[in-house]
Order: sequence, then C-alpha cells, then structure tokens
Amino acid sequence: MDFKQKWNFISDIYYPPMNFTDACGEPMRESSIATVPCSSACAIICEASYIGGQFAGYNYIRGCIGKIARYGFNNLTIYKMGAERRAICHRVARSQLFRGHAYMEDQVTICICYGDRCNSNRAARSGCCSRVCTQFKNLMVLYLIVFFRLNQ
Repeated sequence: MDFKQKWNFISDIYYPPMNFTDACGEPMRESSIATVPCSSACAIICEASYIGGQFAGYNYIRGCIGKIARYGFNNLTIYKMGAERRAICHRVARSQLFRGHAYMEDQVTICICYGDRCNSNRAARSGCCSRVCTQFKNLMVLYLIVFFRLNQ
C-alpha cells in the first residue's frame, strides 16, 4: 500500500503534500518530487509503515516545519531536542511531537535542519531512517542472541 492509499488514515495529522511519491526513499529526482523554499526550519518525518502487523517500509514526510502538522508541533519537545540551535534527528513518541494527539504512542523520527531545502533525499536516507534501521537491526541481533541462548 503506497502512501497515497494510506492518506485517509493520517490526513487528520498532516497537511496534504504537494505530491505523493515513493521517490522520497530513492535518489532525488527533481521532476517527481516537488520542493518548496522554507523561511523557517525544514523537517523530515520518518515513520515505519505496517500492513497486517508486518513491516512494510517507511513513509517520509518532508517540508517546512510550520506547514507539515495540522495542529503544529509541541514546541517544548522541539526545544528539548535542541533543534532551535542545530540540525538534529531524534526519535520521539508521536504524542510528544504533535499537539492534540495524546493517544498516539508509536515512535517517529524527526530530523530538523536550517537552510533552504536542507531536508533533501540524502538527509532523509542518512539522517532519519538509516539510524532507525541500524538501531532496529542491533535490537534484532540482540534478541536473536538471547533467544538462542535461552533455547539451548
């Protein structure tokens, strides 16, 4: 299921993107990914996608920090991340990141940077999900080691 098909489930959280494309995880193709200049910080939100309980890749949402979330971000969370001072990626509970969604406890990764179009595809792949994937792989290796030791 691509991101556009999932839109009905998350449209109460995010403003609609300029275009729906699976190219956000691929090398930047200017013709298929619209860009917008940001006068404030740029952001990338990287969230795991699950279908039937099975991991199905990542959804990427990129844009100006003030034009992504319908109800805005929790400014205290952004401040605690240190994002007002430097470019940073951080994994947080969705309920801590977004205003008005206290019931959502799943984790998302948000990367914030300063500079026009600094949230390029390269930043999405290297900053957000690559770190999350590495942490997930490390956790799985640890789990497998413990599992096999307990079953010996």
